[in-house]
Amino acid sequence: MAGFVLIHGGWAGGWVWEKVVPFLEANGHDVVAPDLPGHGDDTTAPDAITLDTYVERVAQLLDAQPEPAVLVGHSSGGVIITQAAEHRSERLQLLVYVCAYLPVEGQSLLDLGQADSDQLILPNLEFAPDGTTVSIKREAIHDALFADCPDSDYESFLARSRPEPLAVAGTPVSVTPRKYGGVPRAFIETQRDRGISIALQRRMHTATPCNPIVTMDTGHMPMYAAPDELAAHLSELATRATTRGA
Repeated sequence: MAGFVLIHGGWAGGWVWEKVVPFLEANGHDVVAPDLPGHGDDTTAPDAITLDTYVERVAQLLDAQPEPAVLVGHSSGGVIITQAAEHRSERLQLLVYVCAYLPVEGQSLLDLGQADSDQLILPNLEFAPDGTTVSIKREAIHDALFADCPDSDYESFLARSRPEPLAVAGTPVSVTPRKYGGVPRAFIETQRDRGISIALQRRMHTATPCNPIVTMDTGHMPMYAAPDELAAHLSELATRATTRGA
C-alpha cells in the first residue's frame, strides 16, 4: 500500500479531500491531507507566504513519511508539488496532477493562467486593497468550480474558503531534469473543467509528458463531483507505481 500526501489548490484547505481520504484509507493507504500555510486552520499571515513557504511545508511532510510517497496536487497545488519534487525527489514514488497546473522550468502559475482563455477564474478575481490576497467573486465560484457538484459541497466550500496569498502566483518554478525530471508523473484530466480548461491541461501534459493520463468526465472539483472514482484512480496509480518500482 502507498503513502499519500494530498495537496489542495487555491482558496481551499486540506478539507477539500474529505470525501477521498476515507476511500483511500479503506483500501489500506496511509493519507496526509494538510492545510498549507494560510489555509484551513493554519494562521500564517498571507503577506508572509511565498512559494518557498508552501514547498518547505510539503518537504517536512515528505521527510516524515516512512517510505517515498505519492504526492498529489490539485489545481494550483500542481505548481507546489512540482517545486517540492525538485527539493525532495528521493522522497517521492510518484507525482499525480489532478486537473492541476503543470509548469515547465521558469514558468509560474500566472503564466499558465493567462494562457488559458477558456477558464472562468482569471476574469473573476478580486484583489485585496493591500495587495496581499486575491479571491474569486462569490457569484462566479459555482460556475467556475462547482457546476457539477452537490449544492451542499458548494455551500461548504463558500463557508470554509479563505483568500489566496498573491505572491505565490507570479513565482516561477526552478526545476532540473536530474531531480524533478527523474520523478514519475501521472495526470488526471477533467473534461468539463472551467477552472483550468481541458485544452490547457492537455497542452501542459504534452509539454511535460505524464504516464498514464487518466480522463474524468467532471469539472474542476472531481473530489466532490466523483470522489469514489477519483480515489479509485489514485489508488490504481499508486499500485502501478509500486509495481513498477518493485
